Amino acid sequence: MSDRLGDKPTPEEQAEADALAAWEAGGDPEHLNEDAADGAALASFMLHPPTPEHLRVIEQRIVLPRPRRRVVRTTAVALLAAAASVLLWFSLQPVETPLPPLQLPLPSHEIVKLQADAVKKGNSDALDPVMDVYRRSLVQAPRLRAAEPTYSRVDEALRRGDTDAARAALTAFIDQPPSGLGTSDARVLQRDALARLAALELRTNRPQQALASADRGLAFGKSADAFTVNLLLARANACRQLGDARCEGEALHDAIEILDAMLTALLDGMDKK
Repeated sequence: MSDRLGDKPTPEEQAEADALAAWEAGGDPEHLNEDAADGAALASFMLHPPTPEHLRVIEQRIVLPRPRRRVVRTTAVALLAAAASVLLWFSLQPVETPLPPLQLPLPSHEIVKLQADAVKKGNSDALDPVMDVYRRSLVQAPRLRAAEPTYSRVDEALRRGDTDAARAALTAFIDQPPSGLGTSDARVLQRDALARLAALELRTNRPQQALASADRGLAFGKSADAFTVNLLLARANACRQLGDARCEGEALHDAIEILDAMLTALLDGMDKK
């Protein structure tokens, strides 16, 4: 009789295949013949830790040669073992629960007022101290804690007046956020970092670089939050220094609309208390 895979199975082989299929569907393993039982035992071994008795049997089978099986039987056993391996691999993979989208807390009335003043005066220096408090409280949240070291380095560099160190820390954070931050959370903080970088460029008389940073931050998305207003303020100030009145006016208009939305939300929150 030929051992080629294309041969028609014998009645014995057909009965073996039927018994193996019945076992896979939850049937009694006692009805399996020797070949099918080998496949079932291998699948069980892949899905459960081996006992000392199993290990002794395996050792004996490695040492003692066994007669060749038909190709069709060997293929069936190999496929069953592969399926068991795949099931075991998937069962061991960790299941990650995605975090809900980050909702920034509404800024205080003081921040909204100072941002509105910055729109009128074209200078946001008075805004920096209260924004620093807002940022520090934000990165204390467990899901954003990975950003805290960078924020501390930037704050320390600015206190020393080391604008180059502050620029380098902000740029590194923007280009490669810490691995502990989720992608959507990183995008939120990248917008803040780009707003701070744009403000720093303005203070060092680099309006073109400030405009590029502001535009990059706005490309991450506009939301009714303090970070978006800061990006728009930086854009307006950069446009003014570059002599582009239309660009400045458009940025200030967008900032006022967001400030109006935030003020409405703050008033609504007060009414509900």
